[in-house]
Amino acid sequence: MNFEFKQIEAVRGEVRFYALTKVKPSEKSEDTEDIISLFEQHIRKKHANFATQLDRILTIMTNHSCGHSLPPTQHKKFTSNEDGTIQEHEFKTKNLRYYGVFLKEKGMFVIYASIKEPKRQKRKKDGDVAQFRELKEQVIAQILNKKD
Repeated sequence: MNFEFKQIEAVRGEVRFYALTKVKPSEKSEDTEDIISLFEQHIRKKHANFATQLDRILTIMTNHSCGHSLPPTQHKKFTSNEDGTIQEHEFKTKNLRYYGVFLKEKGMFVIYASIKEPKRQKRKKDGDVAQFRELKEQVIAQILNKKD
């Protein structure tokens, strides 16, 4: 699978944020929509009561990018490798979640978005974090093997 990314212009700060784009084989990359835009459309259409949280989660990511400390209710760093060059992050509001992988000297790549899972679903093998991690391994392999 080949991945493409688009910079998230709404997030400004020290760390660049990128969103995974949805690419169909016949489409040109300029015409694709990123995961953030697609998720926002879904929320506004199917879960309008969560729409106010969309701007809030971008603000949370901007605060992280600027180096501000965030409470655990807004941000969680799951894991990182020994030297800290690869890190998993969750940005969250009351009901929304964006999952990203930080690659040192490359930036933060938001590759998964979801609505908060009920606690009983979190333990499932196919939960949000499990799906994020499966996708993460493929994304990292591509980015690290790509020539700049």
